[in-house]
Amino acid sequence: MGKVPIFTRVFIVGILLFFGFFLLLSDTEFFGEGPSYRFVPTTRNRTTEPEITIPEGDFVGTKEVEDLRHITLSRKPFQVSYITEKKSFVDLEKVVIENGLFTTNEYQRVFSLNEDELKKLSSATLTGEVEDTNLYGRILVGLNGETIYSRYVSPGENFEVFLNRSVFQSRNELLLTAESSGWRLWAPTVYHIKNLQLKSDFTGEVSQSFDFHVKEEETPVKLARVILKFDEIKGDGKLFVSVNGEQVFNGTPNLIQWIEFENLATEGKNTVGMVSERGTEFTVRDAEVIIFWDREARENLEMTINLDTFQYRQLPGEIRFKIQKIFGTPTSLVATIENPDGERHSLVVQGVLEKDKTIEVELPEEYAGVGRNKVIFSVTGSGGYTISDFHVSL
Repeated sequence: MGKVPIFTRVFIVGILLFFGFFLLLSDTEFFGEGPSYRFVPTTRNRTTEPEITIPEGDFVGTKEVEDLRHITLSRKPFQVSYITEKKSFVDLEKVVIENGLFTTNEYQRVFSLNEDELKKLSSATLTGEVEDTNLYGRILVGLNGETIYSRYVSPGENFEVFLNRSVFQSRNELLLTAESSGWRLWAPTVYHIKNLQLKSDFTGEVSQSFDFHVKEEETPVKLARVILKFDEIKGDGKLFVSVNGEQVFNGTPNLIQWIEFENLATEGKNTVGMVSERGTEFTVRDAEVIIFWDREARENLEMTINLDTFQYRQLPGEIRFKIQKIFGTPTSLVATIENPDGERHSLVVQGVLEKDKTIEVELPEEYAGVGRNKVIFSVTGSGGYTISDFHVSL
């Protein structure tokens, strides 16, 4: 038998190596139908954050207590008004108008009104003073092609033209000219006018309304309070405040005004509305609602921690939560854990039980188990706590 060529040997070795890599990387075994196995990091698809179930409500206590919540309506200044706003469309110190056979000089001004301005426009007035004139003709004033004023005005006299709101449009053209001097070929009609002004008044209501929501556990709301803080009050008219359509205030407010009402706030959406009397403007810096309700005594507050095998092996862990509020005079907060087998152990609460303080509780491995674990809070003394931000770290 002859010697195998070097090329052939290298080719065979290459085929064997390729086949070996194929067996290592393939998801199917070469021999048999069972799956192959690969090494993967032990932390793949694992999480150290256990699933936590928090019940509705957050109060645990030995007696019924009154609770309250501040609800912001607005932290930005806003206005409530029913006033007349003035706007100037023409304001000229001096203007000369002429009209003759050889000379014509007129004043034209085009201005626009938006839909809201057209709706709120109450009046408009054109005023001016004739400084000098030869009285060869009349002063003529036209608006949108319609002559609204035609008179002789002597030197030193003022003229005033009231413009009916019905003649205004979204686009307006004001024309101020003089009547022709006619047969006086040697000179045009001339008017020297000063302080020419066209001013309009817009009257309208600026009302405000704000929504706030009441949770189920906050009902029934036995008392609520709207607090308004004013930056400025113009005029001596009244402010009207309503809650869900029912008037709760009708009067001249103080710079800081408290408005209390009962049995109007309900579960879900509620609305506070504000309007004012004519000629008055209120600038409100901020506004809020405070609602008051009674919490029923609740002996226990349960939090559920679901641990899988991997998470259980990460123990001991730490439970953290915040004391949000303190009611009455509770003496201590007791924490107990019940594992999936129903065995109970007391947990050591570490930290000062003060409002807005974060409390830490160690969670030992021997106290818990794989599956559903309950952390049960109870209170001694006369009062209770609200607990928030419940968290478990492993």
